[in-house]
Amino acid sequence: MEENIARADLDGEELSYRHTQGAWSAGTAITVQDPRDADTGAPLLRRPKRKIAADVRYDFGNGFDLAVDGLAASVRQDFDGSLHGYALLNLAAGWNFHPDWRAEVRLGNLFDEQYQLADGYNTPGGNWQVLVSWRPKK
Repeated sequence: MEENIARADLDGEELSYRHTQGAWSAGTAITVQDPRDADTGAPLLRRPKRKIAADVRYDFGNGFDLAVDGLAASVRQDFDGSLHGYALLNLAAGWNFHPDWRAEVRLGNLFDEQYQLADGYNTPGGNWQVLVSWRPKK
């Protein structure tokens, strides 16, 4: 089922902060919002009223780094009721093995959280990925 609305109000606040000191880097973003259909006042579907994301990274200075990041979102309305809130934790280890190339191993959804972004659609459980990226310097 799909539903479009004519106008939406996304009133709220977002606060983000990043700090780097030496080899450490950490950041967070907190959102508090009231997403509503501007015509009916009904809550927008699948939009949490509160969410937070945070990450911490350590750079070893030799091309290797380690990171942990997390995301949490509150209960959201959906067509057939509500979707429960959830929290995810991820780990990553990266290696910049050339100025233009990076390899990364990522462990996603570390605690195998069962959650849905839309009713009836599955999301990944605990997983791992190997990524290789090329970013040419100009």
